[in-house]
Amino acid sequence: MHRSLFALTLVLMAISIVSSYADDEALPSGEACGAVGLNAYKLIMGPIKIDRVQADASGLTFSKKTGTLFAVTNSPEQLLELSTVGVTLRIIKLVGFDDTEGVVHIEGNTFAVTEERRFLLTTLELGDAATEVQHGEAKKVSVDEIDGDTGLEGIAYEAAARRFFGIKEKDPMKTFFIPWAAVEGEGDDIREPWNAEENSFGLSDLSGAHFDASSGNLLIVSDESCVVVEITPAGKEVSRLSLKEGSAGLKQDIPQPEGVAMDAEGNLYICSEPNLFYRFGK
Repeated sequence: MHRSLFALTLVLMAISIVSSYADDEALPSGEACGAVGLNAYKLIMGPIKIDRVQADASGLTFSKKTGTLFAVTNSPEQLLELSTVGVTLRIIKLVGFDDTEGVVHIEGNTFAVTEERRFLLTTLELGDAATEVQHGEAKKVSVDEIDGDTGLEGIAYEAAARRFFGIKEKDPMKTFFIPWAAVEGEGDDIREPWNAEENSFGLSDLSGAHFDASSGNLLIVSDESCVVVEITPAGKEVSRLSLKEGSAGLKQDIPQPEGVAMDAEGNLYICSEPNLFYRFGK
């Protein structure tokens, strides 16, 4: 009889523990299983002026192949290879490209950029010593599902699902999943994972994006709201990092944050237009 009562007590305790975590809303921000946990990040380095650039540094991505970062500018259209301490290592001219706002590393030498005014997602091959890329040699996907006068502002890539995540800045804000098959001309099943106008997370605009493979979540940076938000692919907020004075060790607001990326060690990088570089860590 006593053994049965003891066993029942253990079962009830187990049910109680499981049920206390059954509702994701009960979890503190950033403590969900596998989350990036942006609220734990602090400034490690910055602001650092990106040398050899005067203006318009926008999207940012990390290449596992080279262990370096790549930023994109839209006037002139070019890619900047940066060290993880913000030193410019190489400048690559994007010949024939227009209004390049976002960039993402896919694999090997393959990258993708967004051409906002042309409503294009453009993939390109970037050799280790390349100093320019011709637009005519790149593959393009037209994202004409976008409403308004502007196209994709930022782009991220989910390797396991072989798809891109694109964002439109505002008027209206929109999000897109773009399958790799669309790049290969084998389909155009571009869809909107959630309505960014109805579910905006309090953001005034969407400026840049990064996909974190370890958690399966997206990081979205907002220039006007001066914040990075961690969001599930279904459109649920997990954590956030304020980029304003007094938060995360910042002595002043980050002006116009437009690019966001993470490296293999989980360090977080922010690119601020026109040419500032920041690094955060846990």
